[in-house]
Amino acid sequence: MLWILIFCCFVSASLQVTLKDGYEDIIVAIESNVEEPLDCERFFREIETSFKVASSALYEVSSQKVYFEKVNVLIPSSWQCFQNSDSNEFSAKDAAFRLSKRETATVKQYGKCGEQGDYAIIPARIFSDNSGSQAGRIIFEEWLRFRYGVFDTASNGNTNYCSFSLERVCNEVNCTQKVSQQECDLPELLKTEHGTICRGLSPKDVIFKNRDLIER
Repeated sequence: MLWILIFCCFVSASLQVTLKDGYEDIIVAIESNVEEPLDCERFFREIETSFKVASSALYEVSSQKVYFEKVNVLIPSSWQCFQNSDSNEFSAKDAAFRLSKRETATVKQYGKCGEQGDYAIIPARIFSDNSGSQAGRIIFEEWLRFRYGVFDTASNGNTNYCSFSLERVCNEVNCTQKVSQQECDLPELLKTEHGTICRGLSPKDVIFKNRDLIER
């Protein structure tokens, strides 16, 4: 079961993601410049649905070792909905996910292959589009980058790179997308940003070297 808890206000205490039966104390901080949705209840239902989709995908890719168990959502103090939500001991600076006005998702990662990133940025708008499945896939892929230190497997318009769906690569399914008139297959991972930074290790290799999975 996935627990989604909603809290108001940001304070300074520190809290890190923990792994027990599943990942707990995952913080999703909504940035203060994100407009309050017209239908708050639907917005948070979409967040819940999306994390359930992401959790199922993570459970499958990790060979049934890890999943999301408890997610804490921090809402801006200016929002009128959920005014009765408890204040909390959590801090936005500890957020694994930040819901932003950006149009695209990304992870702030400055470390080496296999090192956890700083945080993932998710467009807040995706939770207003009734696209729980699509939003869940975005959360899943950004979590892989944030937590396990894998890098981009999409070309992003760079013709020197082949392009793969990170989820498909982790499930060891060949890419069929054409780049520069040539078919991509798994050995072509060396021609992705991930393959360059991780020196030929596949995303799945990197994920399963993470202590979260080694210790289970």
